[in-house]
Amino acid sequence: MSTERYRVPAARIGRAGATVVATAAAMLWLRCCFLVLQFRLSDDPAADPHGYGLIAGTILSVPAATVIMVCAPFAFPPHLRARVFRIVTPILLVTTVLLFVLFLFSAG
Repeated sequence: MSTERYRVPAARIGRAGATVVATAAAMLWLRCCFLVLQFRLSDDPAADPHGYGLIAGTILSVPAATVIMVCAPFAFPPHLRARVFRIVTPILLVTTVLLFVLFLFSAG
């Protein structure tokens, strides 16, 4: 019996790994975005009295966005990687900069 038909190409395993890593980083990044927005737009001063939610959400969004920018293109076939990178990178950069702007203007 041949095991040839049960072999999985290394490229498929690599894309699956990149998908898992990019998805985990995306969930962390979205959580950081939610954290910053939740504490910045809250009317209750007891929600985040010391600002640790704003600080953690803002600072952790940068490495999470970097991991997404690096891993997300590799989750797609080679002919789509450049397009995915051109779409994902500006979206993450603009959103992360907006998180920093919200953080900077949070002291009110």
